[in-house]
Amino acid sequence: MLKHEIELRKRIHEIELRKRIMETRMMHPMSPFPDSVFGVERPPTSFEMLAMRMRWIGGSSHPFESVITHVVGDKAFVWIITKDKFDSVVLEDDAAMYPSDTLITQIRLLENTP
Repeated sequence: MLKHEIELRKRIHEIELRKRIMETRMMHPMSPFPDSVFGVERPPTSFEMLAMRMRWIGGSSHPFESVITHVVGDKAFVWIITKDKFDSVVLEDDAAMYPSDTLITQIRLLENTP
């Protein structure tokens, strides 16, 4: 009887963890990774923060060939390669304000450039 109870409790615990992961994925469909795994919270990545502000669904619906973000020290960098001409653009932002309204405006202008 004791062995059966232990197995049952393990199974219930596994089901509860899977349920939390599924709920997190449903609440945040943009992120391919759950915000919480085994009760450990993780902050959004710099790309996820940018994608949320730009309203890029799923993180890959942007109109560019490539978008790479990196935050180091007090600076944030966004490297964009355009699809049409394959131009390379590096935008810089203050890490404390990232993604700032200025950066979002610069990216929106790049989106609408023919």
